[in-house]
Amino acid sequence: MNLKLIYQIANSNDFDTFVKIVDEEQIHDNNKTLADLYNIIEDVTGVSKELIQSKTRKRSVYYARIIMSYILRNDFYFTNDNIGKELNRHHSMAAYYNKMYINKQFDNKLNNLFTKILKQWELQSQ
Repeated sequence: MNLKLIYQIANSNDFDTFVKIVDEEQIHDNNKTLADLYNIIEDVTGVSKELIQSKTRKRSVYYARIIMSYILRNDFYFTNDNIGKELNRHHSMAAYYNKMYINKQFDNKLNNLFTKILKQWELQSQ
């Protein structure tokens, strides 16, 4: 990531501007974008970006949010606040999703989804 981009992100007080910079400039080392991530999650889980950002509490959407939160934190370096804004949730939910992943407090279905999505996410950079 270049210094001009870091400066631009650091001085971005507006979250929409931050997401636009991240998405357009592709700050991830492998030039992956948020759109790529949403597409992979939708392909594997069938949950669209609109559903992920909706207020629904369906289990399939909940699983997609946990996976999305994990990748946003670890690959895009989003903060809890930025993850919450991207997912249209409170920042504390992002912290909760991260805690769920760290403690592996989920069932086999979520574990299988994680494995499939992370494999596709890693393959995309090759």
